[in-house]
Amino acid sequence: MLIIVLTSAMIAITPMISVLQDFFVNGVKFADELGLFIGTQDKRNLLTVVEAYYGRMKNTSLTWDTTLKMVRNMFSHEEGYNYKDHTDTIKKQNFYGNDGVCLFKYFVNKDDPQKNFVWAILVVNFVCFLFISVSYILIGVASRKVIKRSRQFGKQK
Repeated sequence: MLIIVLTSAMIAITPMISVLQDFFVNGVKFADELGLFIGTQDKRNLLTVVEAYYGRMKNTSLTWDTTLKMVRNMFSHEEGYNYKDHTDTIKKQNFYGNDGVCLFKYFVNKDDPQKNFVWAILVVNFVCFLFISVSYILIGVASRKVIKRSRQFGKQK
């Protein structure tokens, strides 16, 4: 019982661990005042803009932290100017934030970073389903045997 509770908690908490954000963050949303990025941007869109700004980054795979640092460095942060830093208000769209309701993300695309995690959970769910189904079948078979024996025992008296 404890193993099941711990496994369930681990599955639920793993997508929220910040160290694993490269696997579970789907995109980021910048403040609306930052007109360069409208709506939620996935990593591929951000890297396209970063590549256009910095150059020489063909087929480069960067972490979310590195990508966001490069985006922050694209804007002026000098002292003395009346400029609010809108790159400080970045909201990450993580594994549970894909929909309005925080549900497990069972439907993934080919380029989703968490597709392996989702498939692993689906396999675990299928194995659990098979285990429960086989258990109920065995319970049914055992119950029929007991009922059959009790009827035969009742007829003998």
